[in-house]
Amino acid sequence: AVESDGGDLPPLQREDYPKHDSVFRVKASDPKQRTWFVFDHCLVLPEYLVEFEYVMKNKAQPDPSGSFTQELVERGVLQPQNETEANDMGPLARSLVKFLYQCDTQASSSSSADEPTQKIISSLPVIPQRPPVSAITIDVLISQGGADMGAITHLNLHSNAIRRIENLSALVSLQTLVLSFNEITKMEGFEKTTTLTKLDLSYNQVRKLESLKTLSTLTHLDMNSNLVHRAEDLSMLRKYVPNLTTLNFATNPVCEMKSYRHYVLRRLLKLEMLDNHPVTPEEQRIAMAETSSIKTQMVKENAFIQRRSNWSLMPASFRRQGPTEREALSTDADDESWWERVQDLELNSKHLRKLSNLERLVNLRVLSVCDNEIVAIQGLDRCVLLEELLMEENRITKIENLGSLHNLKKLDLGKNKITFVENLLS
Repeated sequence: AVESDGGDLPPLQREDYPKHDSVFRVKASDPKQRTWFVFDHCLVLPEYLVEFEYVMKNKAQPDPSGSFTQELVERGVLQPQNETEANDMGPLARSLVKFLYQCDTQASSSSSADEPTQKIISSLPVIPQRPPVSAITIDVLISQGGADMGAITHLNLHSNAIRRIENLSALVSLQTLVLSFNEITKMEGFEKTTTLTKLDLSYNQVRKLESLKTLSTLTHLDMNSNLVHRAEDLSMLRKYVPNLTTLNFATNPVCEMKSYRHYVLRRLLKLEMLDNHPVTPEEQRIAMAETSSIKTQMVKENAFIQRRSNWSLMPASFRRQGPTEREALSTDADDESWWERVQDLELNSKHLRKLSNLERLVNLRVLSVCDNEIVAIQGLDRCVLLEELLMEENRITKIENLGSLHNLKKLDLGKNKITFVENLLS
């Protein structure tokens, strides 16, 4: 059904088009522009696909091995011709190696889905017609569970137009609450739901986790496809709902956080399922064992007394410490003079969450800590001779604490979470 747009007209209503699920108006001045009115919001799909990513069914692939990187170099896939080209290629090559490794692993283990599964995936969804609910009223609760609201243990109000969680105080026995596919923007109204074990708020518009203090009994929480983006919200789960066994945050912006999965597993030790993937004892062990700070032995094993190329994917044979360097850094435990001889330190992909233990590296010129989980630039006050600081692929949100680095010539903060450039004038 089509109407020409002759001015400021009221919205089209379902009652006027009983045989249609959606209608549109055509703009009189430009027939290509249309205003759509979709009567069932479940049918709304994006008109344009602006960005996409492949999400693998299997758990995340491990980081590429050194031998795989060496193989790419020998095959000519990664082969810088000079120092300048190596510096330019480094940031791009790191992501390319990960992508090629995942493709290689996926190709060697892929198998086609069976016919029944394909048939189910290809079938059209069946959307039953029912009047939408716009608010959780007493009448709605009675229609769902009867007059004795205190006896309701399971409440399912999915796929409506509910914008606010309210009127739950009488549901003193509620154990399961399903509010998926609504228009909820805030977690609230849980003051009296002290028996709740399962909460489904998937496919809403929640940006922040809150009102969790009375939800300590929760074992299942589904927040799939919301707008949660802060790591602090994940830490709140450990404080208020430590007994979670099933958690789903898939397709929230927070999932893009560096090492998101291990970050969650270190905080919720009872998890058995995370984002629809089972948590294995081995995965939990690795998450708990990951390094969080810089240790002395780590510095010895990755330090150099001469500056090298700052391209972190240079073949190992070109970057390995020579006999002179090993001898210079392999001193007695009581002799700490070797710290002053270090000019180059590479700690990429070490699962670091904090810069620390660097105050004795007073002659350090190059520091590379790419592909870690560092959240802040700190601990560099004594490294006043530092000329290059490479911190690509971390979780940094703010440029700070650079005032003492007067010799800094290169700062790489690509692929972090910085939204505003500041504090560079000092």
